[in-house]
Amino acid sequence: MEILSIMNGAADSEIREKIKRFALLKGFLTWTPETGPGKAGAPHKTVLAITDMEGAEVYKRDMERLYKKECPGAILFSREKTIRYPEKNRELAAICISCSLSFQTFQKILFGNIQEDVMKNRRYCFGKLQMEKKQHLLIEEGRELKIGPYEFDVLFFLLEHMGRAVSREEINKILPQRKREGGRNVDTHIKNLRRRLDLNDVILSVRSVGYRIDEERFYQKMTEKQE
Repeated sequence: MEILSIMNGAADSEIREKIKRFALLKGFLTWTPETGPGKAGAPHKTVLAITDMEGAEVYKRDMERLYKKECPGAILFSREKTIRYPEKNRELAAICISCSLSFQTFQKILFGNIQEDVMKNRRYCFGKLQMEKKQHLLIEEGRELKIGPYEFDVLFFLLEHMGRAVSREEINKILPQRKREGGRNVDTHIKNLRRRLDLNDVILSVRSVGYRIDEERFYQKMTEKQE
């Protein structure tokens, strides 16, 4: 399966960093017009271009080139938008409106521009960790890792619900009927994932609920460089 990528063409540094972060948390590779798609680190197919108002002008040719390949684009408003009011034949810069990009807004952009079957049938790229759901394939920095199929399903489920606390009951439902033993079986799978993938500080226990993946720690883990 292919890795799907997003062209990150935001000129605003804060928005650009958010696009990079949110894309990784949703399993997408990103590249910028400066580096080009060839320097993204893995073979991929670009399925979306996201830019802000300034970036739409600066990277106009890149956007047009992708559009010709039937790649959709989304333009965000920059953090500052000037509204001018005429006063005695003069224009006065009056108001600055802040507009921040949230994870929820980013997800709406994805689902509004990428078909559902394309979203599901791909190789997910979480930084240095890649996953293929149907094949239970797990790759870290080019090396295939062997974990049990049920551990794989549990990890994938947690990643699909990034940042949200999921109960043991919810996790249990994704396992085969014969493997459901209340919460004990789930706890064992979580323990194995933490140990095998060094995710002790990433997969957090939520008291009286279950588990969740800490977004910030996961992002740092997936983007940190090895010494």
